[in-house]
Amino acid sequence: MSPASGNVFVNLSAGDYTVFYIDKFGCSSDTLVYVEPIIDTKAAFNANPKTGTAPIQINLTNQSENATDYSWWINDVYQGNQFSGFFTDTSGTFEIELIAFRNDSICADTASFTVFILDSLIVGLPNVFTPNNDGANDNFNVSVNLPVAYKLNILNRWGNIVFENEDKLLKGTHNLWNGAAKNGEKVTDGTYFYQITFELDRETVNCETSDCEVKKEGFVQVINN
Repeated sequence: MSPASGNVFVNLSAGDYTVFYIDKFGCSSDTLVYVEPIIDTKAAFNANPKTGTAPIQINLTNQSENATDYSWWINDVYQGNQFSGFFTDTSGTFEIELIAFRNDSICADTASFTVFILDSLIVGLPNVFTPNNDGANDNFNVSVNLPVAYKLNILNRWGNIVFENEDKLLKGTHNLWNGAAKNGEKVTDGTYFYQITFELDRETVNCETSDCEVKKEGFVQVINN
């Protein structure tokens, strides 16, 4: 920088400068001045949806301004410079970060957002079982991927409840009905209607984003022979 007689300096680029001056008595002094870069880049993006239950597709829209280069990260893992979203079939917390800059990374700006993915209840229900005690498909077995409380009603073709039960289940496969009526006798062969309600633990699941109560209805064929 060329010498100047004033105390105002304009159009300085970013960096370190040594300012030196001599007063009218011939005394001199200097100091180091750092000029910070002007960052007009603004990193921004939108996540849609912002939360939900697995499996789920999260779509990302880059809304950055005055930027030419980008760097995407999820949970501190680099995803590349072009990234429009991701799919996950597992629950968890996903920290999404976008670093945007214009030509020089020293002038970068950063935007971040946290996406919370929760578990969703997946239920497996049979459509036929054979309660003949042969060791194969003897029970009305239900599989769940999360701990739940349940209430089960089994109705005959006339709409009468022949069996009912309620309890809590852990993750896994469980026998909910062995084909016996409320009096303990085996029901006759035929088609039966089931109504089953599952309820998730409201202390561990966000019921604003997950269905905490899931109802299933359908038919099951009972064959004793």
